[in-house]
Amino acid sequence: MASRRILIANALLDLTPEDLTKFTARLKEPRGDEHKPARFKQGQLNGKDHMGLADLLADSFSGNAVSITVALLRAIGANRVADDLGECVRLYARRVSVQQQNQLRIFSKTQGQILRLIYPVTLKSIKNRVALLITNITFAELKNRPGAEKDEENMEKLLSTLGYEVVKHTNLTAEKMGDALVDFSKHPKLKETDSVFVVIMSHGQYGAVHGVNHKPKVPDVLKVDDIYDNLNAMGCPALVDKPKIIIIQACRGKETGSVLKCDSVEDDAVAYGVIKEDDSQYRHKEDDFLAFLSSTPHTVSYRHISQGSFLIQFTVDIFRANVLKHHIEDLFLKVMKKFKEGKELPDHLRQMPTKDRCTLTQHFFLFPGDLKQ
Repeated sequence: MASRRILIANALLDLTPEDLTKFTARLKEPRGDEHKPARFKQGQLNGKDHMGLADLLADSFSGNAVSITVALLRAIGANRVADDLGECVRLYARRVSVQQQNQLRIFSKTQGQILRLIYPVTLKSIKNRVALLITNITFAELKNRPGAEKDEENMEKLLSTLGYEVVKHTNLTAEKMGDALVDFSKHPKLKETDSVFVVIMSHGQYGAVHGVNHKPKVPDVLKVDDIYDNLNAMGCPALVDKPKIIIIQACRGKETGSVLKCDSVEDDAVAYGVIKEDDSQYRHKEDDFLAFLSSTPHTVSYRHISQGSFLIQFTVDIFRANVLKHHIEDLFLKVMKKFKEGKELPDHLRQMPTKDRCTLTQHFFLFPGDLKQ
C-alpha cells in the first residue's frame, strides 16, 4: 500500500511526546510474541521523528508494518490511536472498491445537491502514477545551489511515498529541460494515470527557469509557458481532464519581501517570459492545472544551504502529515499559512509562495479515503 508509511506517520503524530518516547523505547526491546518484530538498535532510532519512525517500520516490515504498529501502540496504552490507525486502514481499503472507483459526486442527503466534485482515483491509476523531477544544482556562471540536493532527496521520497514513479533529471540546460518535458508528455503510463506532478528546482526569473548554462548576456532559460504547452490538451491528450500539479522552486525576480538575510540563507537568483492566452475554440486547451511557485512575482526565493529550500521543506512536512485528510489545494493553503506564521524562518525573513494558473474543476485527493455520503 503506497500510503502505508503515511498512515503510520499520522498515527505517531497523534501521540503525546511522552507516548512517542515510550513507542520508540518499545522498538529497542526484545522481540514480542504476537508479531515477533525484529527490534532496532539505538543507532537506527537516533534523531527519528514520527515520519522517520514510519519510514523505518514500513521499510523493515513491509506489509506487516501497520499491524505491528497497532500492536506496539496498544502495548504502550495508546488504544485510541491504535483504533484510529486500524480504522484508517479499513477506510483506505474500502476506497478502492469498484463502486467508489466510479463515484465522483457527493450528494447532500436532505437536498440532493452536489456538495463537491472529486477527481476519480483508483488503485489502477495509483499504480500508473508518474512524476517529473528536475533539479539544477551546478551552473556555469551563476552561484551553485547548495541545499538543492536535500530538496531533491526530500521531494523524490515524498513523490514515491504518494505512489509516483519519479523520472529524475539533474543539471540540465534549458533545451534539455524542454526535451525532458516532451519525453514525459509521451510517457506510456499517462493514459492510465489519474494525475502527474512536475517539479522543477533551479535559479530563475519572472516567467522562466534557468538552465545550467545561463549567463547574464547569454540566456539559457525555459519559459514556464513551455511546461503548460507540453502538458495541455494539445501537447498531451493523455492528460486531458486529469490534475497536473506543477511545483517550481526558483526566484521570480530580484526584489525582496521585507527580508533580512542570514549567513546560512541565500536567494536563488533570476530573467522573463509571457503567459499565453487560451485561444482554443473547441475545448479548453489548458485546464486541470495547479502550479505552486516558491515566491510572489518579481521576488527572490530563499533556500537554506544545508536543509534546502523552505518551499520544499514545508511542502514535504505538510503533505506527510495531512495528505489523507485534505485535497491538494487545502494542502498548499496549509503550506502558505506556515510561511505566513514564519515560526521556522529566521527573524525578519519573509517569503510567500503562491498558487498560480489554477484551473482545477474538482477537488483532487491523493488518498481520498472513504467517500461518505
